[in-house]
Amino acid sequence: CEFYQRHADGHQPDYLRWGIRQLDERLYAERGDLIILGGLPSSGKTLLATQFAMHMARSGLRVGIFSLETSDAKLYDRMVAQTEGINYKTASTAIQTAQRITLDVIRASGFGVADVQAVAMARRYDVIVIDYVQLLQAKGNTRVEQVTNISLALHTMAQRAGIAVIALSQLSRPEKGQQRSRTPSMSDLRESGQLEQDADAIMILAAQPGGNR
Repeated sequence: CEFYQRHADGHQPDYLRWGIRQLDERLYAERGDLIILGGLPSSGKTLLATQFAMHMARSGLRVGIFSLETSDAKLYDRMVAQTEGINYKTASTAIQTAQRITLDVIRASGFGVADVQAVAMARRYDVIVIDYVQLLQAKGNTRVEQVTNISLALHTMAQRAGIAVIALSQLSRPEKGQQRSRTPSMSDLRESGQLEQDADAIMILAAQPGGNR
């Protein structure tokens, strides 16, 4: 059968490495997959995603970050700061390292999935990060329809182009006057259950008691 044929020669799947041991050991994602990273605003999604991107680029993958909210200059500053602990004596080393890897930040305000795909294929990215899903342009009469179409298009792009798509997503906020009394789940992904259906893997950032995530 296909399973035995694929593994008969001892070939191991080329899974993505995240730079976090717990993820490297348990999250088996590869190029062609759609990975959703969910969280409330200011929960640290962008920071974590840029850490993933930097680690993957240093591993030799071609990585593009499509930023629909944060400026490219600010994202570059964040990456240098988090990589070097903003020790300015080593900042020049960080710049030299950045010149040897493929890690681009694309200012993508107003982009739709077709625009992202055109750039990603032209630059031959292995991995792309989209910050964030709900800001992509799409057709639809309601926000639910729009995000549903975005999710379907991202899933199709990842599979057909063989690109790992790490898409950030907002979570739905609790109703006004209510406190979130439970850990967020996949069903909390904002404005569309389609994201939950299309994703090959979902990670959600959530505050733990004491304020830790």
